[in-house]
Amino acid sequence: MVSVLLLCSLFAASAMAAALQQQIMADPDVPTCATCNYSVQTTWTVSTTSWPTATVMSVNGEWPPPSIEMEKGQRLRITVENELPEVEKLTLHFHGFHQKNGYISMDGPEHLSQCGVAPRQSFIYDVEATKCGTYWIHSHDPGQYPKGLRSPLVVKCKNEPVDLNYNENDDITVTLSDFWSNFWDTEKRYKANGDENIDPDLKYTGCRDSNDKTKHVKGTEVHPENIVMNDQVRGVNWDESKITWTFKNDDTTRYRFRFINMSAFSKFFLKIPEHQMEVREVDGIYIEPVVTTGIEIAPGQRVSVIITSNSNAAQGKKSFPLIATSDPSLQCNVDYPWHGVKWTFGCITYDGSACDYPTEEDYPDMLTYHAPGDAEVISRPRLANKLKIPWSDYTHTSVAFPWEYNERVFQPIDSESMQAYLDPAHIIRMTLLDSSNGQWGSIDNHLYNATTPPFVTGLNGALTPSQYNDPATYNDNQTWVLERTPSPDPNPVVWFLIRTLRGDHPMHLHGHHFQVLYKGGEGIGNDDDASEYMAEDEETVRRLKIGVKRQMAEKYQFLVLGMRMDNPGVWAMHCHNDFHAKTGMMHQVIEDPDALRNILGTWTKGTDGRLNFFPGEGATRDVVANAAWQRNVAHCLQWLRRK
Repeated sequence: MVSVLLLCSLFAASAMAAALQQQIMADPDVPTCATCNYSVQTTWTVSTTSWPTATVMSVNGEWPPPSIEMEKGQRLRITVENELPEVEKLTLHFHGFHQKNGYISMDGPEHLSQCGVAPRQSFIYDVEATKCGTYWIHSHDPGQYPKGLRSPLVVKCKNEPVDLNYNENDDITVTLSDFWSNFWDTEKRYKANGDENIDPDLKYTGCRDSNDKTKHVKGTEVHPENIVMNDQVRGVNWDESKITWTFKNDDTTRYRFRFINMSAFSKFFLKIPEHQMEVREVDGIYIEPVVTTGIEIAPGQRVSVIITSNSNAAQGKKSFPLIATSDPSLQCNVDYPWHGVKWTFGCITYDGSACDYPTEEDYPDMLTYHAPGDAEVISRPRLANKLKIPWSDYTHTSVAFPWEYNERVFQPIDSESMQAYLDPAHIIRMTLLDSSNGQWGSIDNHLYNATTPPFVTGLNGALTPSQYNDPATYNDNQTWVLERTPSPDPNPVVWFLIRTLRGDHPMHLHGHHFQVLYKGGEGIGNDDDASEYMAEDEETVRRLKIGVKRQMAEKYQFLVLGMRMDNPGVWAMHCHNDFHAKTGMMHQVIEDPDALRNILGTWTKGTDGRLNFFPGEGATRDVVANAAWQRNVAHCLQWLRRK
């Protein structure tokens, strides 16, 4: 394997790149799996559409994009055609699918594992649903899914209604999202924040510097214009029938609600007054039941709950709002009331009657906040801009949650237990903070800025093992290489020690689930020994299981996460606040590159001067994954030739 620089130079040689591109393009397109059961085979033509007062990314001229439902073991095949204007590329990510056995070309992160589908080009995504659960599809060119390219994806198992005790017809999907009428303009406002000499039409006036209120705070997100449930925008397409569900007037009927947060920015608190929620699934992992009066759900996260009808409550009131409130503590904390609490609602009705419009007087815990001038805030400043929910985590030191919604109490039903074994080679320390210019969220003060997937150049060719296990091969400052080392555990656990110095960050890791081992504390340095902070005792750690997909890293907090190293690939770890991801709050985890090259195969320069593809030796070849890998390389070659 040659170096990244040399290989880029090699690809830039026009004749050779053209010959290889021609060779790939002459091959058959990504084939279907001849022995597989396809639930959906469709084409998504992506373009911009006026809807009706907004500009959005549509699929086949319609918005929102179609929802997809399938069964475990079935496959989904989407041919994506890019009809976006100018030079905007796109990809798709199947959020929660782990894309094992060489399917990294189907994972989607542009500039990390895909080069992106350029305008007037197409790419075929062909993936298998290996686990039942609640997922979603979205573009993974940062800054795109807030423009509308996102959709629910539900994978069902036939035994679920029996195992969780609900009727299969009472399975309800509820999406939550923030909404901007033109996110292209929103991106410009975000980039211009703090610049007082910008076009007045782009000036964003939400957040101001607390020391000098004539200036704007650099790097603050542009807050949403609306909060929507099932894509119902008040005053635009509001249809109560799409957010209203009728319960039986008894005490035994159980309804499954699948909540999906498709937001770019907003974290939500969810509650149905006088009804409890039994949490049974978090991010595609089924857990032992945890009963709570409400839940929180961060961007990218999915939570399934069982809600039982309540005839006693229905005697006094015939309808109840499903209230979704965005967390005001994530928003601008000066110049209140600059927009107040943003929220939306659905309706649970027992007789089909219309739902009463929720008011602050009826539900002060969900619809009002501790404003900076409140008496309580003077004695407890951490309450500022928090909802008036009876919550005890305001100091970030308590693990007692009045809602009993705490990631550390979640125990998966079917999952391998973690081991307490710590290998220093598998400990990753990371700090979440602003970058050196004080403007954008970053990891370890570095912004991910690759324009071509480093793995395409780094894993190809014929480098020595020491070279392809070297982070410098792939862009050193933005890469963690997890090399397989001799270990008592064939699939060792990798520990992520995360310290947050500024902002709240919903961290998401592709290709894996992880488990929260420790959460809390303030001001803890990330050079401390991991074992000191993991849990109360080793037995607790041994009982923990891999089971959480997304974790909110809050300001001044320290987290310890565990990930099982069992999926060779190139995986993104990034903040799912899409403003932060857009500006580079992302790293790549290159897991077991030796095994990955064996799965994918490599492109090497032959004695005749041609670049040739060689399948991995001894690996089980998947014709779909193999073809997708070659097509992905072809797109990268096209991009390199343009450069």
